[in-house]
Amino acid sequence: YYSHLNAQILDEIRTITTIPSTTEISLFTTALAALYQDADFSAQERGFISYVLTQQRPIETQEMQTWMELLASVSSFDSNMLPAGETKGKIDQLLSLPQHESVFQQIKESRAIISQNAPSGTYPIESNLWFGMLTNQIEILSQANSLLQQGLNSAVSEYTKQSLWKLGASAFIWILSLILLTMG
Repeated sequence: YYSHLNAQILDEIRTITTIPSTTEISLFTTALAALYQDADFSAQERGFISYVLTQQRPIETQEMQTWMELLASVSSFDSNMLPAGETKGKIDQLLSLPQHESVFQQIKESRAIISQNAPSGTYPIESNLWFGMLTNQIEILSQANSLLQQGLNSAVSEYTKQSLWKLGASAFIWILSLILLTMG
């Protein structure tokens, strides 16, 4: 039930990316939707694999397929999709911190170990360790999400200011046209 509800919410978030706006705002909203998706699928993977590790049993073919589908959905965010600027720099800096890179590397290695041991069901990784690693990954994604939201808010604020200036100029021209029309 939870994953179906989140899927519907993610679909609604993705509709934001289809609203016409500036290129910068579109890039921010697309990246934000990708981060939400990554966090959601990471949480699903965390629970799913923790359950399997707790049982210490082989992963069945259907379960392996489900896991591979989750993995395919997890890596949709790429900071290169962001416009060059302060926000991209902050997110790149956050993701490249040694302790964060270590978390991502540990997760990759753990995934490989789990998939190699899937037929036997004997995993050298404890479920609480797996749960902790993916929780750390989700926290990192959450921090990136906060930075991205700040950048999006700044871009929307700038866009609003520009739009108000254009509206003011248009109103001035319209009023001037009316005055000249009545005089003329």
